Amino acid sequence: PSLGRVPVWAWLAAIVGLSALFRSVLVRGIVAPFIIVDEILWSEVARGLADAGEPLVRDTPDPGLGIVYPLVIAPAYLAFDGLVDAYAAVKLVNSAVMSLAAIPAYFLARRVVGQWLGLLAAVLAVAVPSLAYTGTVMTENVFYPLFLVVALVLVAIGRFMAQGDARQRRAAGVLFAVAVCHVGAAGLALTTAFELDFRVAGVPVAACAAIVAAGLRLYPPALTTQSTLLASL
Repeated sequence: PSLGRVPVWAWLAAIVGLSALFRSVLVRGIVAPFIIVDEILWSEVARGLADAGEPLVRDTPDPGLGIVYPLVIAPAYLAFDGLVDAYAAVKLVNSAVMSLAAIPAYFLARRVVGQWLGLLAAVLAVAVPSLAYTGTVMTENVFYPLFLVVALVLVAIGRFMAQGDARQRRAAGVLFAVAVCHVGAAGLALTTAFELDFRVAGVPVAACAAIVAAGLRLYPPALTTQSTLLASL
């Protein structure tokens, strides 16, 4: 009975906090980047944002890489001058950000199961082996919780599409396109747009496609940049 009086937000805060603490201890064993060339690229973009206020790779502007993850870890490079300290700070940021996946996981599970099973789902969400990415400078650290947030948004959108009035359905259609493009799944977004046929909701498919195309700026291909960087090493 006493456990039942603990509010859900306290349980979620405890799960996120303990997960972040546990991961921050584990990542101390990783002393240097090892996924080459990806970790170098993302750290360079973050350093560019911290030092010059724009994404740079070896002083090259607009490298064609996304800026969501670099924006998240840029404060680590802004706070520390030494790369060793900044790298350690990035791993701490990763541990905290990826552990936040427990929150959307709970609310997704809570829609179909009870509170306690929902909390169990939150625990399992931060117990998956993929959280080993917290020791790397990789976009998976942001993608994982962001993906779950998008999934939660899509569930809510589905409810509005089915039950809302015309204005809510139009807003839901636009929000769907924005949400999906923020995880870089443009092909999925376009395919799903045609499958759901947003014209029923009063949103032209062309408009949704334009929104998704604009979102691609966050996750463009980086093959050219990788080739350029490798050539300069």
